[in-house]
Amino acid sequence: MLTGSASRGRHGNYFHYYHCAGNCKCRFKAATVNEYFENELLNFQLTPGIADHFKAIVIDVFKSEREGGSNERLLLADQIDKQEKILSNARRRFMMEEIDAEDFKAIKTESTATLRVLEAKLSDLPSKGESLKTVEGLLDIVIQKYSDIQIHYRSASIIEKRKLIGSIYPKNLCYDGTGHRTPYLNTALELILQINRQLKGKKKGERYTNLHLSPLVARRGIELL
Repeated sequence: MLTGSASRGRHGNYFHYYHCAGNCKCRFKAATVNEYFENELLNFQLTPGIADHFKAIVIDVFKSEREGGSNERLLLADQIDKQEKILSNARRRFMMEEIDAEDFKAIKTESTATLRVLEAKLSDLPSKGESLKTVEGLLDIVIQKYSDIQIHYRSASIIEKRKLIGSIYPKNLCYDGTGHRTPYLNTALELILQINRQLKGKKKGERYTNLHLSPLVARRGIELL
């Protein structure tokens, strides 16, 4: 795991490095590593056309997956209607003296409890329109940040930079001074990269992990947070 520190030169200037802890002598100039990473971010930069394409894909998938929610809403509404009919029928039979007060009370208690459960489930189901509006809002934020990701990263605070890096790379990066590797990417961002490459005329089906891993990277690398 790398950490950062500054070394003071003979003339009083400070030089910043990423280096291993303990007895390991491996270290890299911080400016070089930072520049390398900022350039890597350009792989995820969305152009206006690609941004629209990405948003359309995500919304299409979201709508497809939400179709089940509409069916569930109809099923709950049907069950509520049945319980209301049971209660209404029991009330009619009680008034016609086909059942006594004790039986009517039992039916009413059971139906009322069932109705409360069903109505609670129905109210917990998110509105399709509101859910889509939320997703579109989140996508707009993502597109705004990734349309100029390098500049956004440079101007961000340390906390924001950590969040951005974590959203791209769920695992640590292994850096050897010339290139990096990582176990896997965030799935959504891997989709962005595929769209970027396909719209630029690259082969379909080619995976990101083979795209910019340096052939010089050793099997075991230096972990860079």
